[in-house]
Amino acid sequence: MYSKEIVNRLIRVHDLRRKFGTPRLVRYPKEYRRAAVKFFDTISVPGKDMWKRQLTKDEEAYILNEQVMCAFDFRYWMEAYHYILDINEDWILCESLLPGQEIWLDVVCEDQAKKRAILHQVLKARQLGLTTISQAIIQHRIQFYNDTPALVGSSDPKKSRSMNDKLQGSWSRQPWWLRPATDSFKTGEWYRYANGSILLIQHGTQKQDIGRSVTPRLFHLSEVADFEDAANLIDAGLLRAVHLTPRTFGVLESTANGDTGYWHNL
Repeated sequence: MYSKEIVNRLIRVHDLRRKFGTPRLVRYPKEYRRAAVKFFDTISVPGKDMWKRQLTKDEEAYILNEQVMCAFDFRYWMEAYHYILDINEDWILCESLLPGQEIWLDVVCEDQAKKRAILHQVLKARQLGLTTISQAIIQHRIQFYNDTPALVGSSDPKKSRSMNDKLQGSWSRQPWWLRPATDSFKTGEWYRYANGSILLIQHGTQKQDIGRSVTPRLFHLSEVADFEDAANLIDAGLLRAVHLTPRTFGVLESTANGDTGYWHNL
């Protein structure tokens, strides 16, 4: 998903196992894919996840290619389909990764290549984009991988809602043929998707342990230094529920907020 070596291996295995007559996977240029989205919009029923007409074999093959390529290659998806907010609070497509994101993603790739859980403590700095790319990884996994439990949250309900709003903003702008339908949800608390994945939104002022009643495979907590009882919420709650496997992804991030307390001692 992240490491180029692993992505290329997934593609090779897929192509070797493909059925007779099925084309090999193709890396289409970003501009071509964005133009394809506009084309498929013209043959989709507005407001509904359905087509106006029967797709041609070439159209079906293209969509299948994108579904598989995006699942295999996080960067392939992010640089053509992921939406972010710009400085004017307008939704725009992500054009490329920022330098800080590139550096951090390299570390993530190293973790994955070594087949270990991806668990990072991130001391936040301004405008590096690490919150954005962490959220993108969460979205990518629940969008393309079945039965994936994920959790996001910040120090209070308002900030947690803001994190979720950005994820849902990108989710709602995905081509409908590239994402699972939303089966059910409670706004600002949880979302269940047709592929069996679930997204929980929690916060640092809640009384019960973070992650209770679920075993998160992915988590992203922000502003951890401002959590009211981080030791119980995270250490005694969330982290005890997380199984350390190569598919585990977890990020605890925060500004420093002083040189004492849970974050400083973590």
